Amino acid sequence: MAVFSRNSAAPSSRAPSGNAVNAPMQIRPEFFRRECTQFWATTYTFEPAVFEDLLLPYLAPSARATVLVDARHLAATWDALAAEPERLRRANRRYLVRGVEAPGRAFHAKTYLFAGEEALFLLVGSGNLSFSGILAGRETFAAYDSREAEGLLALTAWSQWMTRIVSSLDEELLTDRWRLLQDLIPHQHQELGQSEFVHNADHSLLAQLSARLGPPVDKLIVMAPFHDRDLSA
Repeated sequence: MAVFSRNSAAPSSRAPSGNAVNAPMQIRPEFFRRECTQFWATTYTFEPAVFEDLLLPYLAPSARATVLVDARHLAATWDALAAEPERLRRANRRYLVRGVEAPGRAFHAKTYLFAGEEALFLLVGSGNLSFSGILAGRETFAAYDSREAEGLLALTAWSQWMTRIVSSLDEELLTDRWRLLQDLIPHQHQELGQSEFVHNADHSLLAQLSARLGPPVDKLIVMAPFHDRDLSA
């Protein structure tokens, strides 16, 4: 599994994959390449200025970009920028941004999909679509390539999860964009194997991890900036 972190080299012209890269790499704006025709992101927090000024220009002008943000955080972002409308030059014009509600919890997933005609690349990790999360933070991401079996499983599982999110929002423009992206995803038509991409919409991550490992588990090491003692999140 490829891991992206702060203090390392820039990505090569070919996106990293589970089997191709062993050393850590840094997420840089160059990852938003002109070959990318569609970009989808899910994030807890969102900084429009960072995306618009530092990342969006790397995409081709015709590329479709869609950003899904935790609804409460997105509302707070719009409120904070209400007095400075010039800082929202391209939102819902050059790219689409929508809020996602997760009743009783936060929409906390950070995933980034880069889709092109020849391949798709999915990043799943800890960095929000913000300066500290993408450009300056000490975050890690796993990278998946649709041209590899492991990557195809992850992309299929991500696609199934995203279909549920898009359906729950029930918006025509977002649904149309999702259909265009689905045409590029080479779905795994046989019974889905054990994908590395998991979510907690139905079952807790701890339960899924335990089921995969099987008893006994002698030690569990977790790295996180926050500690939720009661696992309420």
